[in-house]
Amino acid sequence: MEIDKKQLIKDKYVLKKIEENVDNVMGTSILNVYNKSNVCENYLEVLNKIYKIEFPVLITKEKGCKNYEYVEYLYQHLNLPINSYNWLIPYFNESNWWIEFKIENISIFLNAYYPNNISINLTAIDTKNKLLFDIENGEFNFEYRIMCL
Repeated sequence: MEIDKKQLIKDKYVLKKIEENVDNVMGTSILNVYNKSNVCENYLEVLNKIYKIEFPVLITKEKGCKNYEYVEYLYQHLNLPINSYNWLIPYFNESNWWIEFKIENISIFLNAYYPNNISINLTAIDTKNKLLFDIENGEFNFEYRIMCL
C-alpha cells in the first residue's frame, strides 16, 4: 500500500513536469491524459500487437537529417494531411502517462520531444485518422509498423 502511494505521488509529479514542458512548446497542447489503468482497453491490445517481434514492417525510409521528415514521409505514403495531428502517445517520456496531444507544428514538437535531433523512436495513436504507428531506427533504415484501428 505504501509503495502504491509513493508511486502515485511520483506519477503526479512527473505529469506536472510534462504539462509545464508542453506549455513551452509552441503549437502543442494536451487534449487528454490517461494512466494505463484508465486508457481504452482496445489501445492496450493493439499496442501489444504492434510491439511483437513478428509484426511486419510496412515501409522503410533511408536515414535522413530531420526527425519530422520521417513523420511526413509516413503521412504522405498514407495520403493523410500534414498540417495538424492528434496523437495519443503511450508512456510519454517513459512515464506511466498516456498523453493525447494536438500538434500544429510537427517540427517544433519533435525537436522538443527529441532534442538535438536524437534519433526518432516514436509510437503513437493518431486519434483523428484511427491509426497506430511505430517509427524506429532499424539496422539500415527507419522502419514503419502501422495498424489501422
